[in-house]
Amino acid sequence: MKKSFRGKRNGHSASFAIIRYNLRTYEPGGVMAIIKGRGKAEVTVQHFESGQSRADCLAGWGYFLETTDLKPGMDPQRATSLRQMRMDIRESEAQDAIMVTSGENPLHKKK
Repeated sequence: MKKSFRGKRNGHSASFAIIRYNLRTYEPGGVMAIIKGRGKAEVTVQHFESGQSRADCLAGWGYFLETTDLKPGMDPQRATSLRQMRMDIRESEAQDAIMVTSGENPLHKKK
């Protein structure tokens, strides 16, 4: 018997952000929805994709799922802002870690 290693974060109890993006330009389109459960999130992505215009598809716009701790059903604009803020913080922390590793003091950044 094969055991399933699908954890709580990947199964039907996890929350997923549906993110719109442009594959050609890498332009972010923001969070479209926060959905509880992978199956429901995948169906919602299919719904968004089937409602896309031909021009939108040809321009490179698409969707992907991302696990999240944001509340299902929350306002997409608010979710986009929170997601962007978290990404900015992670990027800043990574830059600080690189500077510390390279011997630079992140508190004394060069101008």
